[in-house]
Amino acid sequence: MTSNPAVVALPLGQIRGLVRETHRVFYNIPYAQAPVGDLRWKAPKKSQEQWEEVKDATKPG
Repeated sequence: MTSNPAVVALPLGQIRGLVRETHRVFYNIPYAQAPVGDLRWKAPKKSQEQWEEVKDATKPG
């Protein structure tokens, strides 16, 4: 099994994952705002977080 990094461009910035033999792995991609405060018990809202540097998505948690 290989673990070479893979970088892809998303609308909010670039993200680095891992390349495995049969698939690519990306951990902790911010897809929604945290369900806290006024957002608690409501439908998810898209993440507004944008980043300039490549976000590391190679480790879970």
